[in-house]
Amino acid sequence: MPEDKDNDDRVSVASADSSPRRTRPRSLRSWRSRSRPRSRPEPDAHLHRIYSSGFIDDHGTYVNTRDSSSSGSQPRTASSSIGEEQAPEDLEEVEKPEISHDAEDIAPESDGTVDLEKARTAAPSLNRQQTNKSGRSVRDPNVVNWKGVDDPENPKNWSTHRKWAAVLVVSSFTFISPVSSSMVAPALPRMDADLGITEQVTSQMLLSIFILAYAIGPLVLGPLSEVYGRVIVLQLANLFFLVFNLACGFATTAPQMLVFRFLAGLGGSAPLAIGGGILADCFRPEERGKAIGVYSLAPLIGPAVGPIAGGFISENTTWRWVFYAVTIADAVIQIAGLFLLQETWAPKLLENKVKKLRKETGNNALYAEGSRKETVVQKLKISLMRPFILLFTQPTVIVFAIYMAYLYGLVYLVISSFPGLAVCTIFIRLGACMGDGSLG
Repeated sequence: MPEDKDNDDRVSVASADSSPRRTRPRSLRSWRSRSRPRSRPEPDAHLHRIYSSGFIDDHGTYVNTRDSSSSGSQPRTASSSIGEEQAPEDLEEVEKPEISHDAEDIAPESDGTVDLEKARTAAPSLNRQQTNKSGRSVRDPNVVNWKGVDDPENPKNWSTHRKWAAVLVVSSFTFISPVSSSMVAPALPRMDADLGITEQVTSQMLLSIFILAYAIGPLVLGPLSEVYGRVIVLQLANLFFLVFNLACGFATTAPQMLVFRFLAGLGGSAPLAIGGGILADCFRPEERGKAIGVYSLAPLIGPAVGPIAGGFISENTTWRWVFYAVTIADAVIQIAGLFLLQETWAPKLLENKVKKLRKETGNNALYAEGSRKETVVQKLKISLMRPFILLFTQPTVIVFAIYMAYLYGLVYLVISSFPGLAVCTIFIRLGACMGDGSLG
């Protein structure tokens, strides 16, 4: 009986072995883990990310620093972390394989094994892939730029004396123009008498039309400085102011005086529009405090000093010497600017450097970094349109423009009212009355 039972067990086992058996398909992860021993990274290994467009998930490859030094070893990707196995060295590198990470895609053979070629195609490549080089990393040999961060030709690297010479000249330009704007206020009654002006509005226009030019000039002079350079525009505009301010001293009619005052105001507005840009060209943000402080005092002190000086001059001479005195002072500043003020606009300096190198090397393909292939007309069109677009489309600019117009109106309304307040109505103790041109 025991022998019969053993025979029956053997028959059942044999029949079970002869029957077809369904094999469970193994996943790629299971196959890899059973086919090779796992390798863990060294405890002191460090992984570094190399950005690459070949990895869609994190756009990077993690590479061990010791991989490059050890011979025969391959870098590991983000998938070869702790607990995962290293790729076999005989796997071929596939550039952009159409891979599938589903385990069902790898069908087992009839004998229960997995096709190695299919596994290689399905498995993500663990070999190092060469990253695509960005165009920015390849430097154009024809581009011209500064010779490092310490290039002495860069205005930000000028010596302290050279920078402060520019600050003082620009501040002097910014001072003399507001002085001229308010200097005529004490002389308005005498100017009305000599020029035959009887209307109060026309008399006030002799003073305020200069400020009207302040509102128009920067819209044109500022963009011109970005095309032709800071210094050339500032010097020519100041020369323009000098000529027409002198012409005001020779005016014989009210229309002449109004036209000359307006043109002088156009030239005098250049320092207000360009001065801040010159300081920004010369000083880094953390160094601009003192320079901006000195420069900001000029337009504040100028309108206050102007009536005092104008009252003294018109009381002792004639009102024409108010313009002559300003012209003489401006001529001195103009001459000082020719020697002490140099170009600070970096794109213009690089453009001059390109022209110089083209003559020396004969390479006409050289160009300044950041420059665009535009004609002068295109540059002027873009630069001149920008201020008007900002003025009429940006609420912040509109609000500040209205606010500054209101403040300037109040200041010059007070200045123009000085002559009326100085009219003598009673005798003072000394028995003398202050003249019309004084500020008593």
